[in-house]
Amino acid sequence: MGFNSIKPSNNSISITKTIYQGTLKTLVYDKTITQNQSDKVLAEVLKNVNESKGGLYGLSDLVISGVLNKSQANTINQRIQIDMKSNM
Repeated sequence: MGFNSIKPSNNSISITKTIYQGTLKTLVYDKTITQNQSDKVLAEVLKNVNESKGGLYGLSDLVISGVLNKSQANTINQRIQIDMKSNM
């Protein structure tokens, strides 16, 4: 059984969703991103987690499609890393 065939638990998906929702809410409040961008990021991250791709660096498709710029994606990733560490 390869690494890619391992599915995340519902608990890990729930934790990821909770952390991202909190972080994204703060970034919307700070006007770093819009609510629409936040919604798209959360959908992309949850899709990546469900497909066992990992969510932390899964924002490149949103940068390529123009939903986020690279600076916004980097800010999201940095804040998520901080928030994940503080929730461990």
